[in-house]
Amino acid sequence: MTVPEDMDGRPIRSARKWVKFLMIMIILVAGLSFGLWFFFISDSNSTDKNNGVLLPANCYSVNGKQTCPLPIP
Repeated sequence: MTVPEDMDGRPIRSARKWVKFLMIMIILVAGLSFGLWFFFISDSNSTDKNNGVLLPANCYSVNGKQTCPLPIP
């Protein structure tokens, strides 16, 4: 039994197309997931938004403790 000439190599080409399609889809989904995570989740724990305390001028906060330098006479 012989394989017709027009069918020779067709399953391999078809499989390569599916593998290529799946790889592109995986890359697109991974890129979209990372993008959404980067812009929404990583920005949610920003210290500027969580810090509701306004410090006076020339003061800073370290580990939740307010520190103000002494004025120079």
